[in-house]
Amino acid sequence: MPTTPDSESPDLFKTVVAGGYCVGCGACAVACGKIRIEMTDLGTYQAVLGNGTTLSSAENRAAAAVCGFSTLAQNEDQIAGALYSAHATRHPEVGYHIQTLTGYVVEGTFRADGSSGGMGTWIAAELLRLRHIDAVIHVQPRYAAQKSGSPLYEFSIACSEEDLRSGAHSHYYPVTLADVFARIKKDTGLRYALIGVPCFIKAARLLAQQDESIAHAVRFYIGLVCGHLKSAAFATSLGWQAGIAPDHLHGIDFRHKIQGRSPRKYGFRATGHTERGNVEVGRPMQDVFGGDWGLGFFKYKACDYCDDVFAETADIVIGDAWLPQFDAVWQGTNVLVVRHPLFVDILASASAQSRVQIAPVTADIAAASQRSGLSHRREGLSCRLASADRRGDWHPPKRVIAGSIAVTRRRRRIYELREQLRDASHSAFAQAREKNDLGHFETTLRPLMKRYYDQFKPALAVRLHNRFKKLWSGLVHS
Repeated sequence: MPTTPDSESPDLFKTVVAGGYCVGCGACAVACGKIRIEMTDLGTYQAVLGNGTTLSSAENRAAAAVCGFSTLAQNEDQIAGALYSAHATRHPEVGYHIQTLTGYVVEGTFRADGSSGGMGTWIAAELLRLRHIDAVIHVQPRYAAQKSGSPLYEFSIACSEEDLRSGAHSHYYPVTLADVFARIKKDTGLRYALIGVPCFIKAARLLAQQDESIAHAVRFYIGLVCGHLKSAAFATSLGWQAGIAPDHLHGIDFRHKIQGRSPRKYGFRATGHTERGNVEVGRPMQDVFGGDWGLGFFKYKACDYCDDVFAETADIVIGDAWLPQFDAVWQGTNVLVVRHPLFVDILASASAQSRVQIAPVTADIAAASQRSGLSHRREGLSCRLASADRRGDWHPPKRVIAGSIAVTRRRRRIYELREQLRDASHSAFAQAREKNDLGHFETTLRPLMKRYYDQFKPALAVRLHNRFKKLWSGLVHS
């Protein structure tokens, strides 16, 4: 892989941005005022420079130092090791941990209002109640008057539990920290907790290393287990399939619980304007074209070059406990990885008061709850890195070594098709919008989806063997 030595200053825009690895987190824009974060035509946030604007070597280096996909950035092991190695144990997939737990919130409506067990919002609320912080930086719906095509979600600051709870649920939508971090740099003296996905937490950690005002302001980092980031087109496609045309979608709940059904079989609820006026509509996600998360529709390319599932640089991380014993618990259950001693105390105290229900599990079990994501980010990443190296393409430095994990031909084909589906979904949906024809999106992707799903069928020899056994059994018993 062509790389730049640490002593040099890599061109962030010729490597990370040009290669499609920018997630629009905004850290570079905070570090360098010449950089802006803008929404692309495909519905993804990306760092941009104005026409004729150039960065000096020092400016470029400052921006690259806080970009989680740059050759200058520390990796997750280096960041987390400095933070947690003195008091925590490291697991190769979960990262550093003092405790690994499963559980849910008992008190109030946190669990009902959340997308899973309610632990993410509850943890942040508890920090506010105990006065460890003054406010929470989190993603919430935009409540300003809706404009055609305006973003539906943004990072905002919650100074009360009521404001915080307005951002409950999962938001599979592009956001940036650029504006909110610019604000907290001015509001000196306030203490914050940041809730975010792994790459955003890592970027904030890197920024805090370079910016004393950020380091002083952000006291706690609450991570969210992440499958991958989605472009704005994901929300638009769901709304369109439910009868709300593009640019008329006002809001969406991506994780609507369906009583009595497995938490894996959730639905979505969308609000928007139709010929019938303002409506709220919804469908089970399994009935939606592209609702299968494994397909990777509208995924950021950077997510296929990330090896952090459990937000390894966060003080505590919360995710879905996708484990067999919780499949029948429709209300939702969380998996938690605790790295900061304060959260050990907070959870123990709340458990003793029966405000939360928690149970210890091994780190291996915690990892098993995200097995699919880990396989894609470790085994699959090894394949993708090797392919990029063969093409001579630049890619971010990763902890996973290119080609280091042996995979079968079928698994390699699955990973290749996921990349093709990722890219095809962006282009096909953009074409569908231009044509004002949602059907174009589906008909374009169906053949590729068939090839993908065919990889999961038993091999021909196995199918013939099973058919022969069935026929033979029928003959014997006839």
